[in-house]
Amino acid sequence: MHADASYVMGQGHRVCQDYARAGRTPQEHPLVYGLVSDGCSSSPDTDVGARLLVLTAERMLWEGAPDRRIAIDPAVVAARAEVQRAAFATVIPPDVLDATLLAVVAAREGSAHLSCCGDGMFAVRGPAVDGEAALRTWSIEAPDGYPRYPNYCNNAVRQLRVQAGAEWVARGSDGSEFHTAQVRGFDRYVARAEVAAVFSDGVRSFLDADRQLVPGEQVVAELMAFRGYAGAFVQRRLHAFLRAAGKRGWRHEDDVAMAAIYLGSEGA
Repeated sequence: MHADASYVMGQGHRVCQDYARAGRTPQEHPLVYGLVSDGCSSSPDTDVGARLLVLTAERMLWEGAPDRRIAIDPAVVAARAEVQRAAFATVIPPDVLDATLLAVVAAREGSAHLSCCGDGMFAVRGPAVDGEAALRTWSIEAPDGYPRYPNYCNNAVRQLRVQAGAEWVARGSDGSEFHTAQVRGFDRYVARAEVAAVFSDGVRSFLDADRQLVPGEQVVAELMAFRGYAGAFVQRRLHAFLRAAGKRGWRHEDDVAMAAIYLGSEGA
């Protein structure tokens, strides 16, 4: 198995508030992971908060939590990230942690655990059948415009505020939908997969040459068209897609981040 991640700043931003990392833990039986975070544009310095959340989640995976779900539990990650933020409280305000956290983690070939607190998208591609690989996607959205960030898990006032609004929704490409007012995010275990990926909601910000919104599912399908899985395979694919999109006259207003795990055998 092999993982990679990449991120780019949106054409409507002055600072990139997305962050992504990928890697392999050092244990005897390692986990392979991809992590993405997207900071809130209306909160201060959330580019710093996005990094804090991702680096905290990565450290917890490296420390060898007995259950990978614990290692990326949004409440636990946010609480530990808050400890780090508080150490610099005079220069880093509390709202810096207003950011999403998306993860894909795998312990064995062919299967992965997907997790999201906030909003964004997931995609899983299975092995080819009759020459065509099946692609499944899930889109996590907050209709009221307020994604449920991990730091809300530890703030009763903010939990009550979002629970009084519209429910967040997870929509699958198979037509399934999941609705809840709770802060806790989307979790899914997938099997029989070749590659699994997570994306910030910037994949839903592309406008075509006529300034019409390009469906996020279309963008994700193109980003999942990897030509190989060696080395920086996500970075290569993201930048190749952006070059092709630019030639079509497309632009992305929001930052875009993605992380993916190739779930096949080494060297394949």
